[in-house]
Amino acid sequence: MNRFTDMWLGWVTRFPRLVLLCIIAFTLLMALGLPNFKLDASADSLTLENDQDLNYFRETAKNYSSGDFLIVTFTPRDDLFSDKSLELLGRLQEELASIEGVESVNSILNVPLLFSPKQSLREVAKEPRTLLTPGMDRDLAKREFLESPIYREMILGPEGQTTALQLNIAVDRHYIDLVQQRDLLREKRSGEQLSAAEEAELAQVTKTFLDYRTQSEARAHQRVEKGA
Repeated sequence: MNRFTDMWLGWVTRFPRLVLLCIIAFTLLMALGLPNFKLDASADSLTLENDQDLNYFRETAKNYSSGDFLIVTFTPRDDLFSDKSLELLGRLQEELASIEGVESVNSILNVPLLFSPKQSLREVAKEPRTLLTPGMDRDLAKREFLESPIYREMILGPEGQTTALQLNIAVDRHYIDLVQQRDLLREKRSGEQLSAAEEAELAQVTKTFLDYRTQSEARAHQRVEKGA
């Protein structure tokens, strides 16, 4: 180790400019490759193959159309519960709902109110009330958003001036189908040898999935930019 260190110090001492140029050239080469660098932190890379919990989650999401969601916060200049602010919030909600891939949007405008005043579950199921229901007491609604066990610290900030909109993303069934098709072949490979045709199928499905995932990530990035 000392010999190597002595050699390195000798090179640096004898050819300082050459060593510096080499370091700069190496740094530039690394920088040129940065646009092609991709850190895969997806569930597929962070979990073991054939993770049963992950498979169960995907199957549940597919069957019950329960996908990912994004959160957008809204803080108006005027009082949040004023007519002007609620109208602005309504327009924002409509714009967010029109973004490709967004299935629905939840906000203080359309979530059901249970304690303003208190209603039974039967009454809520029959005729749910929201903040936009004619005659709704907005002070009671604000108190419910701040204090009820359902909405507390979830939909309204503690100061009562910042609220959150939940953008529910449509379930990508094709994505899940590709993952399951790939994992079935992987599982079979771990237990027995695949035929040449099955090996080719696994390679093709894996490539198709990776390409599709890259496209999905690009669409998700664009969705976030539009919602920002």
